Amino acid sequence: MGNSKHINPVRKPLQTGSVIAVTALVVLLLSATTLVLRSSAAENTIHYSSYITPFPDNGVYRVLILGDSIGEGLWGGLTKAFQKDRSLSLINRAKWGTGFSRRVYIGRPREFEPLLASVKPDIVIITVGATDATASIRMGRKKFRFGTPEWKEIYSQRLDDILRRLKKRKTAVYWVGLPIMRDPQINENMNTLNDLFREKAHLNNVKFIDSWNGFVDQYGNFSPFGPDLEGRILRLRDKDGIRFTRAGYRKLAHYVETELRRDLISARSERNIPLAGDKDEQRLVGQKNAVGKLAAISSEKNRKQNLKRFKTPRRATSSAAAFGEMIASDRASGLTLLSSITRINDPSLSGGRHTLPLTLRPYYRVLVKGEALASKPGRSDDFTWHVGNEGKQASNP
Repeated sequence: MGNSKHINPVRKPLQTGSVIAVTALVVLLLSATTLVLRSSAAENTIHYSSYITPFPDNGVYRVLILGDSIGEGLWGGLTKAFQKDRSLSLINRAKWGTGFSRRVYIGRPREFEPLLASVKPDIVIITVGATDATASIRMGRKKFRFGTPEWKEIYSQRLDDILRRLKKRKTAVYWVGLPIMRDPQINENMNTLNDLFREKAHLNNVKFIDSWNGFVDQYGNFSPFGPDLEGRILRLRDKDGIRFTRAGYRKLAHYVETELRRDLISARSERNIPLAGDKDEQRLVGQKNAVGKLAAISSEKNRKQNLKRFKTPRRATSSAAAFGEMIASDRASGLTLLSSITRINDPSLSGGRHTLPLTLRPYYRVLVKGEALASKPGRSDDFTWHVGNEGKQASNP
């Protein structure tokens, strides 16, 4: 009994220490596995600097338009703007009376995730406000009026949720701000919405397109009339003072078109950089280079045939004489400096033939060996006249 009392206190710390050691080992293994998986995922991820992906499926960008009645009109204006561009496929999912205030709001996971899975958009354009500017939000039996702190909190959460879902899919998002309105109260509410849209766009790193000043008069006030894209003064706003006419929607789409085309040009430029994409893209670039090489070979072959046909005498020159020679010089730091000297700058070369060995040529003696060459009489580095004059001045004080 006495021995057991002495043994038990020793065994308990050993068992506790073993458990701690095993736990620490498991944690380390899990951490290492996580790092390996993350690094593997990072290696398989294609990184690009343009806002829009340079590699859409089948070379066609799928553009999804979301919103309310203004979104529907914007889709019509964008369709007119890009009617000759076959690299874009405009998909309209905007619907009259929708927004982020209704029970079935835009971006609700139950409907939004299946929509994204079926459409697989590369670009999403969103504009809402015609309904939300006057709508309350209902949560259960509670109702929150527009602009209250509770309303702003719920509305902001829904904006964050849809933007995060889209950014997770690496989708380029353009949020189109609301223009000026005729009714003062609705106009104030639109300003509140624009502030929220602009803030969430900035925090989620998406582009906000401001359209407010495109539909004002010279004094900054609401005007139903204004210049269209051709400079003609037409009616741009609907009679309700909220929505637009066909010419107005085309002008609203112009603000989106300008930003979108700029990003498309950037994405296509990045796509054309060799070895900038995945293996398939590199293969396509390789095929283009191969076609270019075949064309160059064909051109060279035709040139040789023409020379042969006219029997033009040619002087045979070595490739080294034509393209220059490479000089390698080692430095103490371990670096090797390479210099190319062409025969044009080398007075020791004449007619493409070497007259001096490499180690005796002027550029090798000066650049590699560090010797000073003798000057020629009358050249800028000829100082013999100066020495002679000094001698004369010394002899004749």
